[in-house]
Amino acid sequence: MRATDVLDFLGGRSALAGAARSIEGRVAEGPLQFRLSAAARLAATFKLSVDEILAVIEITGRTARRRKIEGELNLAESDRLYRLARVTRYAETVFDDADKAHGWLKHPNPNFGGSRPLDLLGTDRGAKLVEDELTRIEYGDFA
Repeated sequence: MRATDVLDFLGGRSALAGAARSIEGRVAEGPLQFRLSAAARLAATFKLSVDEILAVIEITGRTARRRKIEGELNLAESDRLYRLARVTRYAETVFDDADKAHGWLKHPNPNFGGSRPLDLLGTDRGAKLVEDELTRIEYGDFA
């Protein structure tokens, strides 16, 4: 999955906070910072509220209210949002159907102790577990 594909999924250059530069240039430079609109776009993809997406990337309460006023996520939050988008795009590729992929991510899964895969994507460890499961599905290894 190319970084530019994930950025396009989040809204492209308009989703980036800070100085407007080419997406390729920003990827090469390192960390990306996103506007809140990128979280809103991802929320719409899942038919969830922005608050629900912010909770997935571990932003709750007063911090969420502050981000809505500021209109931007910080670098750590942006990294978690990018990870959520990257795994979502991977699921869409594996299932070859966006609606099926989103459904799989949103529904409790016994392989994750009954948790929704979506809820695991706020941490790197959880994302790795979900990606591993998607790889097993992709290659037909359901064991």
